[in-house]
Amino acid sequence: MGGWVLIEDADFSSLRAVEATHPLAASHDRHLRELLDRLAQAKLADPYLGSRVRGLLEDAGLTEIDNEGMSRIARGGETEARMLCMTLQALVERGILSAAAYSDIHQALLDPSFSFITLTTFAAWGKRAS
Repeated sequence: MGGWVLIEDADFSSLRAVEATHPLAASHDRHLRELLDRLAQAKLADPYLGSRVRGLLEDAGLTEIDNEGMSRIARGGETEARMLCMTLQALVERGILSAAAYSDIHQALLDPSFSFITLTTFAAWGKRAS
């Protein structure tokens, strides 16, 4: 019953402004980091799981393990930014993110002069023993 296993998951630790000197960067980064930590502490989600997928396969005893991650640089107003805004709006509606924090993040994510690193999608694969 051997075979290959592939795990893929997102990791939000890479989500930050590209240029720390951009006027909207500090607020954007601070609010997002606080949100991600709050989600993790409350066990509502694990925003940092993606970076651990390789270790999960190692812990499971798989062999021939390898992994990779991919993220993008996006600008305010682009698809990734609009999708993130929709997700964050849902968190405001559920009382997880404050309206003030959302407003700051939203302002950055709609500003075409603001660049940010997207979440990183990590994949890991390994072989199960026969």
